[in-house]
Amino acid sequence: MSELLVKEKTENIVKKLSLNENLVNNRYFAEALCVENYENKSHNNRKLANVGDRFLKLVLAEEGYQICQTVEDINKFTNDNENDWYLAQLGLVKATDGYCMVTNDVPLENFKHDNGGKRSIKMIATLIEAIIGALYLEEFEHTGKSDTTRAFIKNKIIAKPLKYL
Repeated sequence: MSELLVKEKTENIVKKLSLNENLVNNRYFAEALCVENYENKSHNNRKLANVGDRFLKLVLAEEGYQICQTVEDINKFTNDNENDWYLAQLGLVKATDGYCMVTNDVPLENFKHDNGGKRSIKMIATLIEAIIGALYLEEFEHTGKSDTTRAFIKNKIIAKPLKYL
């Protein structure tokens, strides 16, 4: 993947998601945005998604603790806000945006197996989790904090339906 393409795609996703440019490292975001060999669970996109998934669940549990009355409600709140279908429906990224990349820098929209079905939903959800992981690692490396990543999750991911209040 060319450096120029990585830089362009990173800048696009940073702008689209209103992220702090100072907290974005091309290495982490390039890894997050690349879905080449997606099926390989040791691929960097999937590893970042694992970090992002864990951090997302922590923030959701913390938020759920504040707004929910029971452990069951906290678990439901967490599950409702982190499942693949929900993350894909947020509209933060789309398979057709071309932010995802596959072999030979081909945008995901040209990926013959992506027809908007389960595979697409899983790839988009994994991409969002990988972006959270990249943002968290970058922020923590530079500041020792996670305030920006937490704010991103609270502002862009969490739905606060009245049923939890």
